[in-house]
Formats: sequence, C-alpha cells, structure tokens
Amino acid sequence: NVFGNHTESEAIKRNITPEEHKGLSIDKLSLWNEVLNWLPILDEEKSTIVVNYALDNLFFLRNLFDPVTFREEHKLFWTSNATEKHITLKYDRETDEYLWTGLWYAVLTAGFHYCDEDLQKALGFEEMFMNNFAQIFLCCALECVVRGRYMTFPNPRSCLLYTSDAADDMQCV
Repeated sequence: NVFGNHTESEAIKRNITPEEHKGLSIDKLSLWNEVLNWLPILDEEKSTIVVNYALDNLFFLRNLFDPVTFREEHKLFWTSNATEKHITLKYDRETDEYLWTGLWYAVLTAGFHYCDEDLQKALGFEEMFMNNFAQIFLCCALECVVRGRYMTFPNPRSCLLYTSDAADDMQCV
C-alpha cells in the first residue's frame, strides 16, 4: 500500500505528506513528480540524437516498426502545435497519441539503455543521467500504454510497446 497504513481515500482526506511515509513506502505522486521533472531535459535536439542513434544502431527495432516512418512521425511530433510534448499528470491526449508517445519513449529507452560513449558525448550527459533516463523513459512508455487503454483498444502499436526488448531487459524505477 503506497499510503503506509492508510487507504488512499484516508490519505487524501488527511492530506498525508510524503514525509509521513518516509521509510514505509513510496508515494506515487512524489515519484511521478520526480520523473516528470526530468522529462523537459530531453528537448527536440536531444530526442532526435537519441532516436537516430537507436534506429541506426539497434537492429531489433527495425523488426518492430519502419524506422523511416517513425522518423517522419517524430519530426511531425516536434512541429505539431501541442504545447506539452512529454506526458504530464493530466490525461490530455487521445488513445493514438498516447500509444505513439509510448513508442517514442520505448525507442528512447532502448537508445539510452544501449548507448555508447559517442552518444553520451553528443548529448553532454554524465553516465548517471544516461542510466536514469533509460529507467525514466521505460516507466513513461508503460504509463502511455496504460493511458492508451491497450486492453480496451488493442492495436499494433500497443502490442509493439509490450513486446519491445527494452521492456524485457530493464526494470522500472
């Protein structure tokens, strides 16, 4: 129970703070706030570098989807009018948008997980950041699958996300 000895509704009513849970359990909202704070670091330029690295070097991704189409969709994604590129605490997208965003996060997960020194230097991140981003983007990919209602509206994109090597090789934070 993420709320220690209290139910979720009791925690909300009592406004239990994360400090009250220290040592007992993880407060999901605090965890998601921490994850969401990391996301803006990955802007269009850095995203393009990681996506290109992953699609050029991780051949297993080519068995999952067409890299040319994905690159085109990635470019459209960054030029779209959407103010928020990364997921937020709000459910603010359509099912297909969540599933594409989840696929993007899965590609980023693979890129960060299998990165080399050249990619790390191109991004200007320390090794700790590379490891953290792999875990963060995996969690975001899985969250997008859930928000995309993969069980209600199964489609090839939701299946791709669930069967990707990145999800099998890593554990969520």
